[in-house]
Amino acid sequence: MFPLRFTRDVLFFQAVPDLSPTELQGVIDQLLAARERTLVHRSVSSLLSSLDRVVFLWLDPSSSERRQAEAALPAETGLSAEMIRHTLPLIFQEYRAERLATLLCDELGDPSALDRFVPVQGGRRKAYGPTLITQVLAGNLPGAGLDSVIFALLVKSATLVKASSSEPLLPTLFARSLARVDPDLGACLAVVTWPSGNSALEEVAFARAEVVLASGADETLTAIRSRVRGKFIGYGHQVSFSLIGREALGRHRSRPARRLRCGPVRSTWLSVSTGRVR
Repeated sequence: MFPLRFTRDVLFFQAVPDLSPTELQGVIDQLLAARERTLVHRSVSSLLSSLDRVVFLWLDPSSSERRQAEAALPAETGLSAEMIRHTLPLIFQEYRAERLATLLCDELGDPSALDRFVPVQGGRRKAYGPTLITQVLAGNLPGAGLDSVIFALLVKSATLVKASSSEPLLPTLFARSLARVDPDLGACLAVVTWPSGNSALEEVAFARAEVVLASGADETLTAIRSRVRGKFIGYGHQVSFSLIGREALGRHRSRPARRLRCGPVRSTWLSVSTGRVR
């Protein structure tokens, strides 16, 4: 049996190489039960409040989450300690409640459509998130995929995260911090990991998911897509660049690189994940 850590109904599965398909089925069963027990009955405002409290922990340099991440991520990622200290607040400041609420408004018009029927021109509508979202995270950039995890919980989806076997720390720490702040919401998120290419575990992870999101090499995404029964959303190779104006270089000549940020924009995922609209 694999090692478990219990916090009320919350399970953490850390870098377990011998996780069996039967055990993974049990993880999914517990996620779905937790969703039906609490998540579908929660208001969006309460979810935003809980997630904001988690994000606040990550923005606090003295919090146990930040200190543990800053201590361990350099060895796991190969990035310098200074880069990790600089990057973590940049990652998490994007997920404050007001920014997430603005995103929901942009996508849904009225975020409370996830709670109840809301009036629209010609009638009323209600938005539903997928019952279960499985997410396969890449390990090449700290925080990559964390936005999709947060969005999945916001639209009231149970969420199974397959973290990179080489870099599982940050998503695992995030799940722990969520469980500490809001155990009921934390029970709807499980982070697991196994070496890539385990077809038996991947079959279980994908079979019951209404949506599968994956990041990785193009050939990896092709292999995953062929095995997904629900909707598949893949993030493959991308090229990002920034333009720095001459004026900016003049003002910040000593450290212009610290102003740069790279990464894909994924806000369009939220409108997909809301599922059926009635």
